[in-house]
Amino acid sequence: MFDSRRLWITGATNGLGLALVHQALENGHLVAASGKESRPLETLETRYSSHVLTLADERQGAEPGLALQQAWGALDTLLVNAGGCDHMAGDTPQSQLFEAIARSNFEACKQYLAQALPLLVKSERPQVMVVLSRHSAQQLSHPTQPASASNSLTHWLHEQRSALKQLGIDLTIVAPQPLHSPLPLAIPEDWTAEQAAAQLLERLERRQAELVLEVLRPDQLWPLPQQASST
Repeated sequence: MFDSRRLWITGATNGLGLALVHQALENGHLVAASGKESRPLETLETRYSSHVLTLADERQGAEPGLALQQAWGALDTLLVNAGGCDHMAGDTPQSQLFEAIARSNFEACKQYLAQALPLLVKSERPQVMVVLSRHSAQQLSHPTQPASASNSLTHWLHEQRSALKQLGIDLTIVAPQPLHSPLPLAIPEDWTAEQAAAQLLERLERRQAELVLEVLRPDQLWPLPQQASST
């Protein structure tokens, strides 16, 4: 592993995000966790009180960047778990669920990066890792139209790479393989949230530009709301 760092991990309510927070704390890092209120997250906050900072949801008018500035003054790693339902309204109709996952994660990712940038540039080796699920990587609105920074989070992230590099910030995009990829499609693996979290934290230090994450059971990493998963 690498030296203790200051990580901001988003989408930390359950699944992959919660596992990332837990394992990062176990590895001795300082962790700021963004997510909805949850008993497991509260348990981690109590157990690792001196190493964990829970950040309120921006939808409640909070400014996580300001809280991080006051607590740490800088940020080494922004790890955006942009695959689940943490950023989605609780009353989303089931018929709109998957589009809502894509849209809410897209907007949240933009907000997190904007909040984190002033803090990342104060770090010696800043980095951003964004993890997408198959749902959040989907193209919005009209999938037959060309992908662009306005309808695809993956495309938008690629467009940010050059600007981030100029600031000395490395970007790693973790996503399912595009279905139209000319390369042989990767075989989905039966990842648990803990297994995937361990691999992602290990790969942080390698600072690879792209990683493929194909998941056999996405609900293990990004649980759906109970009413959706039970139908």
